[in-house]
Amino acid sequence: MSEYYQLGRSHSAPHAIASIADPPTAEEMTRLADRVLSGMHDGDVDVAFDRAAAFCRVIARGQALWADQRGVSSGDAQRLTSRANQLVRTAEELELSARSYRVSTLD
Repeated sequence: MSEYYQLGRSHSAPHAIASIADPPTAEEMTRLADRVLSGMHDGDVDVAFDRAAAFCRVIARGQALWADQRGVSSGDAQRLTSRANQLVRTAEELELSARSYRVSTLD
């Protein structure tokens, strides 16, 4: 996972919002999950949704780039691309949840 994150990060907003140490380690990935879940508990629900969405977008980009640049088999590339697409959809749902929370329409 941290390899996908390293490959998918850029000087983009999602990387900055996810706020992972550079370079990310497995421990840092665990700390991010803890921070996101802690934000949900502390009442920063919208921020937690946004950070989780940003993380998903960076990982998705890393998976897509890995499939394209690392010389993986076509089957592996197809699986990685499919997972990346699923993560983008998850990110979109999380972003919608954050927006809905901000306007008090989150169910």
